[in-house]
Amino acid sequence: MLTNEQKALKQLINYIEQGQWEKLNLYCQIINPKNLLDPKNTKIFTALKYLFLEKQTSHPWDKLTTKPIIIKELLTYLQTNFPQDNFTLDYLNYLNDDFNNQNNTHFLDNLKHTYTQEKLFQQLIKIISPTYENQDPYHKNLYYQEIFDKLRNFISSIPHKNDKTHFTLNKMASLHPEFFETDNQSKQKIQEEYYRLSETFRGLNQATKGFKKGQIITIGGYTGLGKTTFVYNLLLDIAKTKHQEIHHHPHLLVFSYEMTMEENLSRLLAHQTQIPLDVILDKNLEDLNVTPFKYTERMKIAKQFFANINLSFSYDQGKKIDYVIDLVYRLHLEKQVEIIVIDHLQITKSSNHLENDRLAIDEIMTKLKQLAMELNIVIIILSQFSRDTYSHYQGKSPEITALKGSGGIETNSDIVLMMSEFQPKLSKDQDKPLNIYNQNCNQLYLESNDNENQKIIEKIKKIDKKMVFYLVSQFNQTLNLSAILTTIQIKRSTYYYWLKVKEKQKEKEEKYLLQQKRIKALCFHYQYFYGHRKITDLYQKTFNEFITKKKVYTIMKKNDINCRLRIKKNFTYRKKNNLQIIPNLINQDFMTTKPLQKLFTDITYFKTNQGFLYFSCIIDSFNNQIIASHVSNQQNKDLVLKTIKKLPSLKEPCIIHSDQGKVYQSLKIQKTLTKKGFLISMSRKATPRDNAVIENFFGQMKTILQHQNPFLFQKSPDKMKKLINHFPRFWNNKWILSKLNHSTPFQYVQNLR
Repeated sequence: MLTNEQKALKQLINYIEQGQWEKLNLYCQIINPKNLLDPKNTKIFTALKYLFLEKQTSHPWDKLTTKPIIIKELLTYLQTNFPQDNFTLDYLNYLNDDFNNQNNTHFLDNLKHTYTQEKLFQQLIKIISPTYENQDPYHKNLYYQEIFDKLRNFISSIPHKNDKTHFTLNKMASLHPEFFETDNQSKQKIQEEYYRLSETFRGLNQATKGFKKGQIITIGGYTGLGKTTFVYNLLLDIAKTKHQEIHHHPHLLVFSYEMTMEENLSRLLAHQTQIPLDVILDKNLEDLNVTPFKYTERMKIAKQFFANINLSFSYDQGKKIDYVIDLVYRLHLEKQVEIIVIDHLQITKSSNHLENDRLAIDEIMTKLKQLAMELNIVIIILSQFSRDTYSHYQGKSPEITALKGSGGIETNSDIVLMMSEFQPKLSKDQDKPLNIYNQNCNQLYLESNDNENQKIIEKIKKIDKKMVFYLVSQFNQTLNLSAILTTIQIKRSTYYYWLKVKEKQKEKEEKYLLQQKRIKALCFHYQYFYGHRKITDLYQKTFNEFITKKKVYTIMKKNDINCRLRIKKNFTYRKKNNLQIIPNLINQDFMTTKPLQKLFTDITYFKTNQGFLYFSCIIDSFNNQIIASHVSNQQNKDLVLKTIKKLPSLKEPCIIHSDQGKVYQSLKIQKTLTKKGFLISMSRKATPRDNAVIENFFGQMKTILQHQNPFLFQKSPDKMKKLINHFPRFWNNKWILSKLNHSTPFQYVQNLR
């Protein structure tokens, strides 16, 4: 039985064998290498993509009509580039089997867990709409967007029933007859696909207390109120109920940035057993006569609370939000994770902003909301109050503005629970009510019998437009409009004004979404060759509708569809400072008569899969020998100083030349060089040819390394550093230069002696 990833690789071989390069290209775009969990399979996919798509502009493989020949080419490449994996023909035999590809109608079905919902919809369109393939690229994209919206609305309305026979094809066809063909076999395929898709929209069961998949629930409160314990109790309740109903242990994932797993268990045990936390944490053993044995036994009891829960726990203060997202994607594919907990938001690191910064919280919340919607999971976030709110809200029920970064939290959270005091279960206890703000007005907030509707409305303290519209729609069956508006103290004229504004806002949003779809289609059609000015002109000519350049620019920037040719660089302008710029002593005269007369230095960088590495190098123009070098993950003075320390002592004065980089203008570096007996020289501003010796060397170095390692920039920092550190030895001892009479730099110096 083949795995999904193996079936996907077999499908790639099929497309190569049939010469279907467009479908091969589409398939490679849909497959995410992160989801091919087996490292060997990931390398096979990368090799296939490189050999048959990236390496050739025109394909000489058209004559390869048999799988054995294609697999032989693949095996040769894998054995050459990945010798440590010991690829053999036996390992690739499963790629040579026959593969059922019924008229290409299900050519994406083998990757049900590795592509997004949007790609799944695109596959549905190909099944249900025979005219889709005949559209040109521009109109196809517009056509696809319209069908996509209809499909989304249709699937969201599908009833969820355990018995598939109740979900009849006739009912589907009556709702949207334009989607269905006459072929019964096609209808059956569509029915199965629609039903499977509809399952992804199903919420969690009642054990989740009304939480729906795709939501973010934020729990805010003071430090020490027990938010973490509150969440663990909630998870235990969900797991217990879910196991009783469907005999299924839900998989949960907790990211803790403050407490280890044992500390979390201790807090849960303290609550469950009513034993003081200090005793559980083994702090007051002498006073309360608690032995270590009893403490160990209590920890065992705490772990038993997790008997009905599949919990993955991550404790690492150094990880950023991008690491969290990657791990969630992987575990969602492996174990179908249903609920994610992040404890807590304000110390989660962002990639672009400082920790605990408002912009960082906005960025993190936006990414988490996209993650929840794409994977259709629930994310529970714990959030802390700002320090100045402790005195302000003392004895009062806190507001959402008390949370740090409340703007991003309120925008992206579906439910916000504000804890003013500890409460172990999610319930509407009248004595100890939870202060709940629910952006989407979930049933969790207003769930009661019809005869108590009036009382529920009276209890609501926070009223805004969304809440008013929800209340009217929720209770208009049992209460008239005047009664509802009188209860919540909203004037009828105000309500109708809001209603009118809401309709105008809806029209405005629909127009914006249409403009966004059209601009996306134009950019896609013209292969992202044009910037916002040309796209604006094309938009007005194509759709006969005025639109401003600023609006087009904003839409293109927001959706990352800017021009991808000759991307504009952001230049930084130097401010006046006390750093010293030295005159140019070289003046492009690179000729020397002996070693250590003219040295050239600079810094270049290498991109890795986890950031950048910086390589500082000093080269002698006499024989292009690398005299000193150093690698670091930071570009600073220490990198240059460590390189300078490796220079040999001088017997005669020597010029060392660099550009006008800030590190080379540093007085500390200039004093160090002068102390060693060097004369300092600097290039003219924005004139890299003044430092041509080292610039040319860096170009050759990167070309050689990339040729030796086709996947150079996908390597980890440690492997990249090893390659860079090895290169000076290779260059000095093995690289032949024409200007040195076809000898290596080291041989050239030896011959002179």
